[in-house]
Amino acid sequence: MNELIKKLFTEVPVASSDSVSLRSVADIESDNLMSSNEILLTFDTDWCPDYVIEYVLHELEKCGVKSTWFVTHQSPIIEKMRKNKLIELGIHPNFHPDSTQGKDIDEIMNHMLEIVPDAVSARTHTLFWTGRLLNEFKKYGIRYDSSLLLYRSDNIEPHRYNSTNLTRFPIFWEDDIALMEGYDIMPDLRSKGLKILNFHPIHIFLNSCNLDNYNKGKKDGDWRSHVNPYSAGLDVVFRTVIETMSVGKTLTLKELGKKYN
Repeated sequence: MNELIKKLFTEVPVASSDSVSLRSVADIESDNLMSSNEILLTFDTDWCPDYVIEYVLHELEKCGVKSTWFVTHQSPIIEKMRKNKLIELGIHPNFHPDSTQGKDIDEIMNHMLEIVPDAVSARTHTLFWTGRLLNEFKKYGIRYDSSLLLYRSDNIEPHRYNSTNLTRFPIFWEDDIALMEGYDIMPDLRSKGLKILNFHPIHIFLNSCNLDNYNKGKKDGDWRSHVNPYSAGLDVVFRTVIETMSVGKTLTLKELGKKYN
């Protein structure tokens, strides 16, 4: 059993009125877990500062874990990420009426593909979906979508639309949903089936154990002053997950998609 995982779960406090619990996985061998499960790591950048992304990237690079990042905006760190062989860049278009990315689907997609010209993977902001996107994604060369949440469901499988050459990969676990549920934020990696995990870098940086610190940082923009100093938060979850994943082969969404085409 990995010593870091043992340490994390023996030192994490139990749930209290202002924190959430981390369930023990001490009975699982990491190598056996990764050999028998398809676990994929994804991130929605959601306009977070570059220093937040740098914080997460540093940990991923230490563990050598691959991941797919759904990008909302252009920044210097995005240019750096293009050259990282552990990373696939996808797009994170916001199709809501107040979108800063464009006024309609075509304008938004063109804007996003200026940022990530070779993108083949997409996840919509807030998981917005309409049947029209099947044809729109085909028109713009998007082959893999992960805009559907089947939270903590067993036996998840991808679904392919042959007419549009689009394969949809449902999300198994998402950090902000776990925070809203508020009782156990650790994803159950023993669950059967495909497990796509969706993190927001800002919640890792804040070590969020609820949405209070995030809401305060969103209001004043001073994210560094709202970091949770306690151990039972999403930074601990993230580090535990990537340490577990590091013992096996990891894939990006594009690489996983090729297995199903």
